[in-house]
Amino acid sequence: MRLLVSARCRLTFSKALRSILRQDPDVILVGEIRDTDTAITAFHAAMTGHLVMSTVHATDAISALLRLTELGVNRAVLASALIGIVGQGLVRLNCPACAEPDFPRPIYLQHLSIQESRQSQLRQSRGCSHCNSSGSRGRVGLYELMEVNSRLRNSIRTGSEFEIREAADKAGLVSMTRQAVDLALAGELSVREAYRTCYFGGE
Repeated sequence: MRLLVSARCRLTFSKALRSILRQDPDVILVGEIRDTDTAITAFHAAMTGHLVMSTVHATDAISALLRLTELGVNRAVLASALIGIVGQGLVRLNCPACAEPDFPRPIYLQHLSIQESRQSQLRQSRGCSHCNSSGSRGRVGLYELMEVNSRLRNSIRTGSEFEIREAADKAGLVSMTRQAVDLALAGELSVREAYRTCYFGGE
């Protein structure tokens, strides 16, 4: 069953979701969680045995988790119902024809934890005829999967953002930030692009 929601016809995500729950579906796909009613109803559905999948606007997987708490989802409910979160972003690759040494602002290096001793590995593209003066040739996706295990559940219940990130790292999360930094150190994208993606979200 598929429903198109619209405020003009007074059918919101939360109203549609409550209606669908009465039909006892096995799987529910909610286009986007963007308000408190939808968030709480979606997690109520998950707690009662339904597989619920949705999207949340955030810069990474853990930011999505924190966004859900801001929308009013109880941390204990989050810890119990959440199976995992997938984060994704796009980065613009350097044009190999016009790539040259990159000398980024120190604040970029600091935020991305790149040592100054490794600055010689960094590259950026100025733009040329090969890339139509854009400075980039193609894009690549960054993907992170945060699978919720028992340790991470405990951190979600009572931990700070730092503790949640630490537990996620120990659970095997390879963050989009880490992936972007690795690409920057390989000369495939600029530090500025890595910073833009990790702190402001990919396009």
